[in-house]
Amino acid sequence: MSRTVKNCNAELIVVPPFESEDLQKWIEECCARDKYSWILAHLLGGVSWGRYQNAGLRMEKSAGNDGITGFPDTDSLSMENLLQLRLFSNDQELFVWKDSNNKLRGRIIKDNASDPAARWKSCIDEEHALWGTVSEKQKDGSILLRERGRDLQQIIPSMPMTEASQGTKRLQLKVRQYLEECPSTGKLSVRCGRLLELVGG
Repeated sequence: MSRTVKNCNAELIVVPPFESEDLQKWIEECCARDKYSWILAHLLGGVSWGRYQNAGLRMEKSAGNDGITGFPDTDSLSMENLLQLRLFSNDQELFVWKDSNNKLRGRIIKDNASDPAARWKSCIDEEHALWGTVSEKQKDGSILLRERGRDLQQIIPSMPMTEASQGTKRLQLKVRQYLEECPSTGKLSVRCGRLLELVGG
């Protein structure tokens, strides 16, 4: 697979440990301020996708073996249930995880930094097929993904999809890998990565 190395001038910002009594409100404030459009939350009970659109946060239910079950839309977003969280857009990503003291820690990777001494100067973009093919669109516009021959499924927030995509296409998760040059050999290697966006057929 051919991949093109691009200029990015990306910076890494460390987020100090913090707590949040209202995780949903905190996510909404971050999305509104920093223009994040996608949310991916890893919870004790599963994975939950979200979308920030029109000044509102929408989190989909975590789907298990027995269908569309699991946590309510927003009740799963709590300090108790959260393992890690990614808020992302084309320009940047905020990655948050819980440490051994139940504090949240995080880091931000932001492209097109004004600082000439930014952490990474070059990157490559990749597309990774998301698990499950498009099964059906729900009445609320969300997309149900199922993998043939398996019981597990996941639900994705509303996004543009063609009718031809249903049952055949896989959604693609766009990922950016940041490269670092070895001083002795000049070879580039991947040092860090982040999510960009979710795209459909």
